[in-house]
Amino acid sequence: MNWKIITLLSVILLSCYVRFKHIDSFAGTAVAENSVAEKKGSEAGKRRSQFGLGIESLDAQNLAESGDAVILDIRSEESFKRDRIARAISAPLDTLDKSAAASLPTKDKFILIYCQDGAKGQEAAEVLGGLGYTDVHFIIGGLDGWHGPIINEYGNPEYNSIVKSPPDNNTPFSFTTKQAIRPEFPDSEELAFTLDGYTYIEWWGGYKGERWTIGFVRTKVTGITIKKADGALVQHITDLDVDNEHAGSDNRYGLDFMDWNFDGYLDMSLVKYMGGTSGNMPGYYWLWNPSLGQFVMNNQLADMASSAGINKDDSTETILSFAKSGGYIIVTEYKYDDEGRINAISQEEQGYDDDKGSYCDGIRKTNFITGKVESGLCSNSGK
Repeated sequence: MNWKIITLLSVILLSCYVRFKHIDSFAGTAVAENSVAEKKGSEAGKRRSQFGLGIESLDAQNLAESGDAVILDIRSEESFKRDRIARAISAPLDTLDKSAAASLPTKDKFILIYCQDGAKGQEAAEVLGGLGYTDVHFIIGGLDGWHGPIINEYGNPEYNSIVKSPPDNNTPFSFTTKQAIRPEFPDSEELAFTLDGYTYIEWWGGYKGERWTIGFVRTKVTGITIKKADGALVQHITDLDVDNEHAGSDNRYGLDFMDWNFDGYLDMSLVKYMGGTSGNMPGYYWLWNPSLGQFVMNNQLADMASSAGINKDDSTETILSFAKSGGYIIVTEYKYDDEGRINAISQEEQGYDDDKGSYCDGIRKTNFITGKVESGLCSNSGK
């Protein structure tokens, strides 16, 4: 009896052990399977969390400039025409679900969305996600936070005020023009004048308190090389301080030729920068020296041009300077002496004649050679 009971109890205990061992084994498998599932779910969740990811402006700019991204402007068409990121496609948010197929035929393409301030980027990403697009992101801060160039309605670049200064935009140039020094003589040899330098954009800051925008395209001329027709070097001029408003090749970047000393040879001038309200036109002036076969700097002409506009009168072989002073125009007449120096010989103040509605001569005229002074030739004293 006792033996039978002991045997029965042993069978029961063994059965329980096997059963619990099986349960434990199953539980371990389930835990392992759940761990794999969680890992897979985590990775999928990670991918899902990356969809519609906000990207900082500088990172977005690098992605945009790489050319790998489709850039989507979800603002209104009017806003898009006013200003936009370069290469952007207009796809207003309110019609995005209908226009996406035409604008974005490839659904696995990297798409970079922007609005004005970044507030609607996530919403647009979700719209595209619902249409099956898999790699959609938006720019944090939108166009207002964009650090790269913004194309305005005129097709010119601007930069947001958050950019400390616009990027360098130097464009090198080399311009060559030919000119005979004595053009009235058919056999006069032409010389080749080559200007080297670069153009750049002068940016204006604080446009509407928000943007850096284009001011002027300016020219820096760094050197002039002069050669004969056979390529022989005549002269190389360097150390120039030229920074003028862009004159372009049509105006030879401010290079000009005139016979400034009335000797029958053309002389050379180059505008340094635009003058102020006095009508001045600062520049370099070189007179051709036939004995040296080169141009020689004339500092007197350069000094005159720094404070007044200058011209010449071939009939009297005089240099004229014109400067504004208040309501008057001061006209000074100069003449070369035998040693090539330029001397003032007379000066005239021209004022505005109310009766004639124009400037008139002779409010005051001084002859520096005779000392004679004439005045009162206008009907009033000028204004």
